[in-house]
Amino acid sequence: MLRITTLAALFLALTIPFISTGQISAVGTAQSYKLPQAVKITVAISVLDKDADGAWDEAEEVAEDIVKEYYLEPYVKSITLGATLVQHEYDRVRAQNAYRSTKHLTLVMDSLEIFEKVMEDLLNEGATQVTQVELMMPNQEEIMQNLIDLAIEDAKKKAQAMAGATHIKLGSATGVEVMPGEPSKSFKLKVDPMVSFEGLRLNKALLEVKVKVTFAISK
Repeated sequence: MLRITTLAALFLALTIPFISTGQISAVGTAQSYKLPQAVKITVAISVLDKDADGAWDEAEEVAEDIVKEYYLEPYVKSITLGATLVQHEYDRVRAQNAYRSTKHLTLVMDSLEIFEKVMEDLLNEGATQVTQVELMMPNQEEIMQNLIDLAIEDAKKKAQAMAGATHIKLGSATGVEVMPGEPSKSFKLKVDPMVSFEGLRLNKALLEVKVKVTFAISK
């Protein structure tokens, strides 16, 4: 008798919210792993100087040299320079007040094979830290749209299962919502300067979508 009571309580717990709201919502998911065919590298240029203008000028000069080095290379698709930020900092080595200037530079390449050499060259040419590596792929928007369609179908199957379990007839969809933060369009990988091409190549980019679909309850 206890088992029957427990199942009945569960049935009521599932059924009452559906009846009171007149709708069922389910979250569908879809994923795809793709080998990357391009890479976006973001590096930081950091300069410490006793003079604020000196720190600013040196960071700008390093960034300009890097741009001149790479902007004509056929494998480089874009170079983006961020703002130069200067903040006061105490120089513990020289035991004096100083200013640190920081500038970020983002470079997009369509050749993974040359990734390792470019990383090494950037660090040798004045970049002080690799802050982010993002794997990219062609036809990304088209792939994402296909994943959204698959996620909607997945949500429908889940809603149908819930409706069937509670003996409710599922009606038509009344709303579709891509979940906050979705879709994630790339797999971002934090790296250190010694990361290799082989390690990067083995990291497939993950594309994932989560979609919430709301269905009416058919009477």
